[in-house]
Amino acid sequence: MGARVTARGLGRSYGEVEILRDISFEIPAGGSLAVVGSSGSGKTTLLNLIAGLTPPGAWEGEFAVDPPGAGRSYLMQDCALFPWKTVLANLELPLALARVPAAERRARAEAALSELGLSGLAGRYPGEISGGERQRIALARALAARADLVVLDEPFSAVDAIARERLQDAVAGLLAGKGLTSVVATHSIEEAVRLGDEVLVLGGRPASITARFGNPGRCGPGFRSTEGFFRLALAVRRALEDA
Repeated sequence: MGARVTARGLGRSYGEVEILRDISFEIPAGGSLAVVGSSGSGKTTLLNLIAGLTPPGAWEGEFAVDPPGAGRSYLMQDCALFPWKTVLANLELPLALARVPAAERRARAEAALSELGLSGLAGRYPGEISGGERQRIALARALAARADLVVLDEPFSAVDAIARERLQDAVAGLLAGKGLTSVVATHSIEEAVRLGDEVLVLGGRPASITARFGNPGRCGPGFRSTEGFFRLALAVRRALEDA
């Protein structure tokens, strides 16, 4: 079950340098938000806040995840897989840190791999599999952890264009099918339009929301080939240029 996320007037500074200002949005449980902006626009800073990696007193404004104890998983650009551990051991590690009993964590890790068609990779090491497979392993880890909120930072930047589109479709379907809430930050306009029920454009210094777009047709059949997809991608592109 997904988590509801609410931000009101969110801001973040590092010393005298203001990074984010007046960021407001709401993601319903099971919804998805995509954030686009140029390099240095504060996307990763915002993701760190949402993922719970920044102490509550370090930002301005109001931020809430409901329920408060909702599980969160962060899929980083490099997947954050330990190269000296097997795929299965990588999935079990966060469960072990959460003191999940050994038999249960093995069962949950194996189930997550099976759901993504990755069971054959369980005994391999991250260096022995492709970039796309590593991204899917990172997603399987989030599923094994039973996260309600999944945060993705440039999740498919390490794979080629066709594999990237296939991963986008697979992730979109999986998150929607499980009713999980998601936030993705990306440089790719097309990726944002494919993955976000709402698309936010960040711009300026300090960064603020310069445009926002609803995306109600995202889950329709063949959305990537529809006029709505191309029209929204063009609107987001123009907003980025203006920002």
